[in-house]
Amino acid sequence: MVASLARQSAIEFTVGKTTWHLSGSGAAAVLLKMDDYQGRIGTRGALIRKGALGEAGVKPSLPAPVVHKAPVHDRALGPAAMFSPDDRAALRKALASGAGEDCETSPGEPDAIQAARLDGRRLLVSMPCWRGAYNEGYGFWVVNDKPPFQPVLVTTDGTGYTDGKIEATQRGRGLADCGSTDEWIWDGGRFVHADFSTWGLCKMVAAGGAWQLPTLVSDVR
Repeated sequence: MVASLARQSAIEFTVGKTTWHLSGSGAAAVLLKMDDYQGRIGTRGALIRKGALGEAGVKPSLPAPVVHKAPVHDRALGPAAMFSPDDRAALRKALASGAGEDCETSPGEPDAIQAARLDGRRLLVSMPCWRGAYNEGYGFWVVNDKPPFQPVLVTTDGTGYTDGKIEATQRGRGLADCGSTDEWIWDGGRFVHADFSTWGLCKMVAAGGAWQLPTLVSDVR
């Protein structure tokens, strides 16, 4: 595969009557840049410019950042029954002011705010922010459990929360053959952005995405 990408070749994947073409345009330059960045040019492990040198001088891979997941009081969201009607209205106003145009709140949905207790004084609260043709996003904030709420926005693209982890899964289009996923982990002080991946191009290779292509990874402990 690498040898074919490094030159002008016709590369195809065929399943039944369906054929996908893999372009090699620019691939040699990209692979050579990888070799250069890792210090592999002229070594036996180089992708493009192989040589007789060993790999003792190759840069080691960087360790993934460590995120220490903290315990939470509530593992799931539920009705925000701890707030009085006046506090609920004040909270909604505070959340909307902190999110700006990224969260178009609906005042006519008084029960839309959900909450989960994180610890003895802080809550995670959530409410719908936007809806599209095939996606929707919920806002997630860390707030004090009583006024002043002082909300800290985590995301307005969230789709779920479980046991200290906020998730966001969004389709790239209605067919769901492409999209992205995010994760934020509660470390006892804040929600840390711990993972981000895309599913590749919108080429109808597979429903739900053919693979995960991460640009942010973490070692969650």
